[in-house]
Amino acid sequence: MSEFNHTDEEFVKVLNHILKEEDMPLMKDISSKLPSEDFDSLDIITFFGWLSELYGLEATLLEIQDMVGVEVNVRELKGLVSDKATKNFLYTDLKGYNII
Repeated sequence: MSEFNHTDEEFVKVLNHILKEEDMPLMKDISSKLPSEDFDSLDIITFFGWLSELYGLEATLLEIQDMVGVEVNVRELKGLVSDKATKNFLYTDLKGYNII
């Protein structure tokens, strides 16, 4: 596993970049709930595709499908990413993705 070291604010910025790219509502802070009721299966797959690319996450299609319609807050998602991240990079490395 990799050492995940983004602050709450940095992680919210990363998520908001993904959500903006997918024309989904943005998160205000780490306590915000993801708008999972607005996500269909393709949205979830695309969202986790971004997370997988950025953090080296490995999730099966069945695990991703389990997220459809489930209410998850950003803090819980950050915990999941922190536990499963296989890429270690600095927040400033995200410039290549035009996030910061």
